[in-house]
Amino acid sequence: MDKNAIIISLVSGLVSGIVISILNYFLNKRKTDAEIEKLKAETEKLVKETKNLSQKVVEGFSVSSDEVLYDGDNPDNFDFLAKNSYLSKNGQRIGEKSEGSFEIKNNVLNIERENTKGRIEIKLVKYLNRKTDYIEADNTLDKKRKLHLKFETKLTGEGSHTLDFVIKDKETGGWLTSRKIEIDNLDWMEKNLYFRVSNQRDFYLRIDNRDVTESPSSVQIKGLKLIEKY
Repeated sequence: MDKNAIIISLVSGLVSGIVISILNYFLNKRKTDAEIEKLKAETEKLVKETKNLSQKVVEGFSVSSDEVLYDGDNPDNFDFLAKNSYLSKNGQRIGEKSEGSFEIKNNVLNIERENTKGRIEIKLVKYLNRKTDYIEADNTLDKKRKLHLKFETKLTGEGSHTLDFVIKDKETGGWLTSRKIEIDNLDWMEKNLYFRVSNQRDFYLRIDNRDVTESPSSVQIKGLKLIEKY
């Protein structure tokens, strides 16, 4: 083989290699571009479906945005501190001290009175998801906190009892707000009480039993729930 033939052969091989490489590049590029377009379409579809799912989840939760602060379906005596005390006016004691007791039996809070004087104070000292015996202030809120207290109650015996449900300032001991109900029903009756409390104050719930007209008698509470509504 002469020198020219060798050169022609080498050039032909080189050109063929270059042509094949160019063809493979464009073919693979088309394939890659198609794969990229397909991947982009699938990604856009997934993003859209995720947004729709997120919206449904948000809408589902927005129906009820509450936090249960205390759930008394299965209460414990250690959830409360109770003591016999006096009525007061302008910071001064009035009359005699109450006589009676507080206990939980069969998931029912029972306030037993042996006289009609004074008041029994029952402080709630256990709150869900908290290590403290009170509810901490929440400075992230820009408005008053909304509380919903629900329970069932009835009287055992004669006469009537008055219950004060008091939201108390943890630091000063003052009353932030309260609701009063009179119990004279002998069958279970559902009660719903609502409070607005400053978001700047630590607070706790106290139940006061007073103005008892007959003794011995008792008032009972079950299903006590304290709920914060947002």
